[in-house]
Amino acid sequence: MDMQRVELDEDEDRSDLAAPAGPDDELADTVRRPRRSRRGAVVLGAGALLVVGSLVGAQAVLDARERRAVAALQDVDGVVPPVGDRMTAVFSIANPLAFEAVDDLLMTVAAEPDGRQRVAVHSAQDGRELWSAPIGTARTSDDAVLARPPCATGTSSAWGDVVLCLDTDGSVRWGDTGELERDEATYARLLVLGLADGTEHVRRDLAPDVRDVVLLDDLLVTAREGAGQVVLVASDVDGTVRWRKRLADGGAGAAGAGPISLSIAGGGVWVDGSSGSPLGLVTREGEVLARAVGNRWFSDERSLLLTTSRGSATQTRVVRDAAVVATVEGDPVSSTVDDGSLGDVLLTDDEGLTLWDVATGERRWVVPEGDDDGSDSYRRTASGSMVLRGVVYVWDDAVIRAFAGSDGRLLWTDAPPGSSVAEVLTDGRRLLVSPQFEEGSDTVMSLRALTLDGEPAGRVELPSGLRWTTSFEGMFWGVREGDGEYDVVALR
Repeated sequence: MDMQRVELDEDEDRSDLAAPAGPDDELADTVRRPRRSRRGAVVLGAGALLVVGSLVGAQAVLDARERRAVAALQDVDGVVPPVGDRMTAVFSIANPLAFEAVDDLLMTVAAEPDGRQRVAVHSAQDGRELWSAPIGTARTSDDAVLARPPCATGTSSAWGDVVLCLDTDGSVRWGDTGELERDEATYARLLVLGLADGTEHVRRDLAPDVRDVVLLDDLLVTAREGAGQVVLVASDVDGTVRWRKRLADGGAGAAGAGPISLSIAGGGVWVDGSSGSPLGLVTREGEVLARAVGNRWFSDERSLLLTTSRGSATQTRVVRDAAVVATVEGDPVSSTVDDGSLGDVLLTDDEGLTLWDVATGERRWVVPEGDDDGSDSYRRTASGSMVLRGVVYVWDDAVIRAFAGSDGRLLWTDAPPGSSVAEVLTDGRRLLVSPQFEEGSDTVMSLRALTLDGEPAGRVELPSGLRWTTSFEGMFWGVREGDGEYDVVALR
């Protein structure tokens, strides 16, 4: 059988090639299809690959940018590590009287069976106890009111991070008449321990009537009570006195039997008197800022929000490093996260939701209060907010709203029927909504997840028995309660 070889040039136009011979009645139906050159097909394929490759490359760039953005948010206060669809209990701390996280360390104080107290420092990653030490305080009554956490963390230029403890046997308790009564102390002792290893740096006796003590930039400030006054004494840790200040304590009789407490806020020492009324903010130099405040809102140790009522209106002062840097109108809306994407801003409830520029004291925008309780209007019941990636998220007990940080435009609302909102957390990728309760249970079983654009993003299952969840110091925590006791649970 003879075979004929036909050589075809790749560039040859094959449109002139005849169709196979066939009967005349079939020839008319024969379709003569032009055929592309193989080189042309290769060129077209390469072009398609270039398009696909560019799309894949662009998506990879976007994915990498998103990963960097989420990673950067992990350094923002209040943002928890990324979570999946389930969290487990890593460890728990039983009945802590004090609980503070500093970097990867966790300081706690717990009561021992004999009523005395012990301070301990744990690894914040696995709960392993690194060291502990007795404080020596004995509570004198089951009805005692904890006047203050017996220990707190601080920083000293000489020793770095430290644990500052006031060891005293004085206490405040509820008396038989239902009023506060005080059991006077027979001694008070100061302990300063290294946070990392428990090294004892200072052990010094104080006057028995010392009610509280804090450390402010190497300045040790103690509070004593006498003749309707709170006496503040600031000294070096070795006891060298720097200044004294007397603040009139408005309490009288039983109303003034409550605890006197000090805390570090706004770059100074905040003082609460024995009647529970605020006595003011004292600077490291001993100056007292204006005391006419109705409430205080802590942001961090260097920032403080003070509110003052003026008739039916409220004014908020922003304090930084013990100086007022701005005064704006309205009550502040509590903020859990601010990544700085909108600059230095403050959210208040003034004639609606108002975003203020702290540097200039000017309003950036106002969202008027709605006339109804629908999810498409703002209500003056905001319980929390966050600023994340240029968006302002605000929630109350039933609705989450997202507003454009640039102009206050409503972007979306989330109000599923039958749901409630106790708190909104974020891992930088999603919003995690903690309910006030779940049907048929008084414990939180799971968190509802939303994308940052408000779309449903599944649920995060939680360990059983949690009463509520929260975040602080970049970690996720839950609380179990029962029979008058509670455990703080680290969640991952």
